[in-house]
Amino acid sequence: MTNARMRELLGELISIRSDESEEEQARFLKSIVERYGASASIQEVAKGRFNFTADFDGNLPGKKWLLEAHGDTVPGKQPYFWNESTGLVYGRGACDNKAALVAMLAGIVRARKKGSLRGTVQLASTCREETGGEGARALAASAYRPDMTIIGEPTKLEIVRAHKGAWRTRMTTHGKAVHSSNPKAGLNAIVLMCEIIRVLENDFAPTLARIPHELLGAPTLSVGTIQGGKAANIVPDQCTLISRTIVARIL
Repeated sequence: MTNARMRELLGELISIRSDESEEEQARFLKSIVERYGASASIQEVAKGRFNFTADFDGNLPGKKWLLEAHGDTVPGKQPYFWNESTGLVYGRGACDNKAALVAMLAGIVRARKKGSLRGTVQLASTCREETGGEGARALAASAYRPDMTIIGEPTKLEIVRAHKGAWRTRMTTHGKAVHSSNPKAGLNAIVLMCEIIRVLENDFAPTLARIPHELLGAPTLSVGTIQGGKAANIVPDQCTLISRTIVARIL
């Protein structure tokens, strides 16, 4: 597999959205790996969420390997773009984690072509890494028991022994809806939520900043979404906020 073909394959993967379902991407991967002699399977781990595996026989006796890279991305779509002057590729999932998947497949294909692939290799693309890790757990519970495993996270080949976890909080304020011509007769739920945001930003966030971690720094807070109100002429009776607190977690 040439570098140009790797770049082309990465662009094809980026063009397939895999934030809500990995099925289309899994079927595309199956069509690719079968051209290189692999036996592939697609497993529905949760409704609409799919794991993909491909098993390659080596040229020589050796260990059983597992090469894994999650197939899902965070929501959204960004078009594939290759900057020829810098050699950088852009697009949703380009770094995390579709490039690792392409690199692993290319490594397997090149080794087999040279006759130097030892043992057996399973290439796996798992689902829901971004939301719960159900795909990785399903893979671990499968019958395949590798001697060695490589996880294709973009760590620049550095060993990672800690990472930040997330605590998502949903908060809802309730007010009283009235016509906006007489707002004092009601209670504005959005205004109430503003008070909560002030407390989060002025009190809670500084408290988190005083809890250092030697590898990951202090926890952080971000107000991610806020929704409230039905129309400009109605005092809103409800407002919902979702915040995300990022905290250190030792592996």
